[in-house]
Amino acid sequence: MRKPSLLVLLIGITLAILSGCTVSARLIRTDDGMVTNLQFMRSFTGHKRLTYTNPEGEVFDLEYTTLSGGSFGWTSLGTPLAASGGASAYGWAGSMGFSFNQPGVQYGSFVAIGNKGTIIEGVYAVDPITNHGHGVAKDNHDRPYRMIW
Repeated sequence: MRKPSLLVLLIGITLAILSGCTVSARLIRTDDGMVTNLQFMRSFTGHKRLTYTNPEGEVFDLEYTTLSGGSFGWTSLGTPLAASGGASAYGWAGSMGFSFNQPGVQYGSFVAIGNKGTIIEGVYAVDPITNHGHGVAKDNHDRPYRMIW
């Protein structure tokens, strides 16, 4: 009698993992309080693209990558975006209260390109068990953001 129950449980867990889960995130521009709500399916490959529209009507194409294990290093793409002034993400993210030394999390980075010229670049940490995360970002207009999910 135990084997069928265990099999049903394993099938249920497998289907849940393969189906992914919906993530509700908030991108908060901290200089003026503009909040953009994002909804997307979690990618178990660690890489995904999504499209969203902010409250000002700008449409963004966002691409993110999450790394599991190993060390995390990241610098600006050579433009005065998140890592303005040539500083690494460690410097500006740390100045916004973000730490790259959080045990048990996975790190990631993203870039969002808007159809009106705004480019947002950011870093985040996510707990792989609970799927809760947070991060910081900055756009090419030097506006800071926080992300929470």
